[in-house]
Amino acid sequence: TDMSEIGIPRERMQEENRVGLMPDQVAVLVRAGHVVRVEAGAGENAGFPDALYREAGARICAKEEAYDADLVVKVKCPLREEYPLLKAESTLFAYLHFDGNLPAEEIRAIAATGITAIAYEWVEVDGQVPLLAPMSRISGVLFARRALELLLQGQKHLGGAYGLAGDAARAMVVGAGHIGAYAIQTLARNDVKLVVVDKHPETLDERIRAAWPGWTSACAEEVIRFDEDHPEESVRAIRERLPRVDILLGCAMRRAKLPVERMRYLVDRAAVATMRPGSILSDATANIRDLFETAVPTLGLRETYVECGVVHYNCEHIPSLAARTSTQLLTRATFPYACQLAEDAVRALAGSLPLRLGTMCCRGRVTHPYTAAKKGFACASPGELLGF
Repeated sequence: TDMSEIGIPRERMQEENRVGLMPDQVAVLVRAGHVVRVEAGAGENAGFPDALYREAGARICAKEEAYDADLVVKVKCPLREEYPLLKAESTLFAYLHFDGNLPAEEIRAIAATGITAIAYEWVEVDGQVPLLAPMSRISGVLFARRALELLLQGQKHLGGAYGLAGDAARAMVVGAGHIGAYAIQTLARNDVKLVVVDKHPETLDERIRAAWPGWTSACAEEVIRFDEDHPEESVRAIRERLPRVDILLGCAMRRAKLPVERMRYLVDRAAVATMRPGSILSDATANIRDLFETAVPTLGLRETYVECGVVHYNCEHIPSLAARTSTQLLTRATFPYACQLAEDAVRALAGSLPLRLGTMCCRGRVTHPYTAAKKGFACASPGELLGF
């Protein structure tokens, strides 16, 4: 096989503690004949010191060398100061979120480097997103635990969970996909009363049982069906219950079927103001004022802010709170794709629909139809740019 150079830079986002590959995975690549360069300290905060990478056969290097590679494997999108290090001949494999909060001018700057950038979150297999799912699951657990922690810190107690008199805490979870299902099981195990809002209540139990076999429908105090065709009724049902909710967890994304014109906010500022002082609101989707008017993502792993008397916690990379576990879960999913790209990136893209679906830009052009439409770019296909 052709030898590739693979770079693993250290993450520079505030408090991002994960790393793109683990030492045992690096050893596999080295045995396959590739050269792997790991930036000094890249794995330190996830419990993988430089010595382990060295033992695995990697070269420990400066950031410039980590980016000077055929394949750059990261966790998060490079920051602006890293753009000059991106090279046209390279392939970047990381979470990129071009379709999310990244401004169009930043996307343009990354695309202009000529790099081929493949986003973990858009690699799709049979309608599933296997590189996003493991981080969604751990996010659900961590958001629920953090909300309980903040509730306890705020001098509220959880009632029955600790044998104390008084009401158990009540949480409303909006959306029961991977994030929501794992948040729900974590809250249920802490005897929190649950109000669940979901588009498909008929499949709710089986989804949550996949996260926790101990779940029964009796664990939920109430299930509200969210009706996309008549959102105003669902919005009213949600807002009516907020004064009795201690934790509001947003785990749902806005779908194309529900544009801003049809529903500006699921929970607006006035509705947040009806919640009890000291209640907790978390939007786990890391979107800016999307479904929740007062929710803005933050980078600090423990950073909170208060609006309308409600404590907001919306960390946009919460898996970093459990950096070693998250790195293990993430890289277990990404590594087979990284191996394909290391062998030959163009051949890998030609032969893999999942990787093509995740390609965000290539040869200076945006190649992701959803991002292009959302951010106002013309769109090209990876195949026409790379000649397959």
